[in-house]
Amino acid sequence: MFKKGAEAKGHQVEIVRIMEKNIGFCRACDGCMRNGGICVLKDDMAGPDEDFY
Repeated sequence: MFKKGAEAKGHQVEIVRIMEKNIGFCRACDGCMRNGGICVLKDDMAGPDEDFY
């Protein structure tokens, strides 16, 4: 329902099935603070978040 409404307003929508992704928990290591805001964990969040910007 949300997808159809967003598309009707001209937005591009992609369904991402996060249950099928390997996404780790933040470990509060502050690695991202030393790495230009990029998480040091190597999981499936390394790519998809770029699509949101």
